[in-house]
Amino acid sequence: MIRKIICMLLALCVTLLGMTEAAALGIEATPYSQDELSAASYIYGDVDSNGKVSTDDALSVLKASVGISKLTGKGFVKGDVNYDNKLTTDDALYILKKAVGIIKKTPVENLSASAMNKRIKEYVSSEKTEMIRLVNPYNVLPSTWNPSVKALKTKTSKKFHTMAADKLDDMINACNKKYGSGKLWAQSTYRDYATQKALYEKEVQRWKNKGYSDSKARAKAATIVAAPGTSEHNTGLACDFNNVEESFSKTKMYPWLLENAQSYGFVERYPKGKGDITGIIWEPWHFRYVGVDAAKEMNSYGWCLEEYHYYNHL
Repeated sequence: MIRKIICMLLALCVTLLGMTEAAALGIEATPYSQDELSAASYIYGDVDSNGKVSTDDALSVLKASVGISKLTGKGFVKGDVNYDNKLTTDDALYILKKAVGIIKKTPVENLSASAMNKRIKEYVSSEKTEMIRLVNPYNVLPSTWNPSVKALKTKTSKKFHTMAADKLDDMINACNKKYGSGKLWAQSTYRDYATQKALYEKEVQRWKNKGYSDSKARAKAATIVAAPGTSEHNTGLACDFNNVEESFSKTKMYPWLLENAQSYGFVERYPKGKGDITGIIWEPWHFRYVGVDAAKEMNSYGWCLEEYHYYNHL
């Protein structure tokens, strides 16, 4: 009861402060449009996800900051507008000022694109659900990782995770039904840790042969072939199509996948323009199973998997 009273008093003080400042500046206390409030396709401060930043959002963050209630997932990320990985009364005040029009941007929205990309790239996800598990240099699979896999029907020499193998078969069959038998095929799917290590070391040696030092060769190789434990293929949920070349983007199958893959639960894992975040070059041939819901959400926001985790699962 005491905490509730404290919260109400704090909220009242913050609200009065915001209104006083707005009045002093002659600013009308109306919410901005979604376009004005958007940052990286995300509305920071809109913790209740109603499309606008309001005093209700400020109060929700204030309650969370003093321990009356909790904000998790999307709400937490949207509420942490000073990007310090915690909710405080400072966040509530920023949101209030934005709601009444004193400021248009919160600190997180003033971050440069490169600074935000670095923050997302280095984010360590606590989400361990296998279907959407984030795997990259900051989220490493153990060498003992051993997913359940089975042979694909469309190419029996290849194996895929049991939860998604049938969906991959269905997607390949649907594409080939439209463009002709054998036009789309799974070239590389599940790889165990040992196989990934061998491929990575081969790429490292290729760069060493060009005169790179061991450390620089390994860094360069990792942008092309993921180091063991950091590869999507170790999950059994990633598929490289056809000849694993950038020219795949010029085929009819590539735009078909971009349009239809989400219906089968797949997304292009390393999209063009996201290399600063993923740490991997554009790979139009590489698709990852994440489930239909996550795939549709990622595509609607234009997110790669790192962004999906950063914005949704903090």
